[in-house]
Amino acid sequence: MALKPSRRTLMAIGTAALVFAATLVGATPANAATWGQYGTTKVYFLASSNLVDTYNASGIVRGSGAQVSVKFQYKVRYFGSPSKPKNSSLSLQRKVGGKWHTIKSIKPKRTSRYSITAEIPPYFVPAGVPVQTVQYRVKIKKSGKIVQGDTSSPIKIKYENQSMYTGFTLGIYNAIAPYCPTAAVRIDPTLSSRDRAGEFSNQKGISIDPTVESYPIAEQQGVALHECAHMKQFYNWGASYIGREKAEAASAALFVNDINPDPNAPTDPVRGAFDPYEHAADCASHSLQPAGYLGYGGYCNPNELAAGYRLMGGFRY
Repeated sequence: MALKPSRRTLMAIGTAALVFAATLVGATPANAATWGQYGTTKVYFLASSNLVDTYNASGIVRGSGAQVSVKFQYKVRYFGSPSKPKNSSLSLQRKVGGKWHTIKSIKPKRTSRYSITAEIPPYFVPAGVPVQTVQYRVKIKKSGKIVQGDTSSPIKIKYENQSMYTGFTLGIYNAIAPYCPTAAVRIDPTLSSRDRAGEFSNQKGISIDPTVESYPIAEQQGVALHECAHMKQFYNWGASYIGREKAEAASAALFVNDINPDPNAPTDPVRGAFDPYEHAADCASHSLQPAGYLGYGGYCNPNELAAGYRLMGGFRY
């Protein structure tokens, strides 16, 4: 962000599994027969555990041309020992408007014991359409010892057509388009109350406080590029919470709290506690717009500017 100037039931959520054992009173071969042979399994999706890029899937906004990773998690009930749904029994469906359609070119896969992941390629909003809501869901069909499949609850993604932006929003997008072309940009008046000129969120994209419009153009661009740098930190390290941790570690190893050795160019005081991750975004922004201000203060040495420039080019530092 930029600162302002019973059989047993096996349930799995994420990577955690809980096993419940129960005694079946009056179990008979007839009861067992309702399940079929040993290993018979029923599948149930968990409605509240959908993920986009490893984060909660609610309220997701992306820019046109963005690609996403969607994950659906499920539980099973089984007789004897659980069976795993085969990848061949999985299908991804998409809905734009009224009907669901199976997307044969996208192959969902089991990526952990109780998770199914699909990699969604770039989606482009049709010309002349400002925003398009696209829904994705996964189906597990009956196959082998999977005697009951299921259909997941949908993941909804709003894709914004950046070519339909106007005014200040368009100006911000134009400043970052060469580096973050799939960004979604929004003007958010709530940022000012939190002393933020801008913010990047993996949920909503890039948000800018409307008061930034009163800044000099170079500083407007500096704020926009700072948030674009956070977007690059997220995506260059794999668009996941694990990637975020790796990006923070890489920032801490490279970006330091030093001062400008030129006595004629005093260093701005660091605002608050020094944060290498934020300083990295400042230096990335400064590498492209030297006339923009450093929102967190401090000094970007040549190595940091070079690393920030690599970041904006799509590489890790």
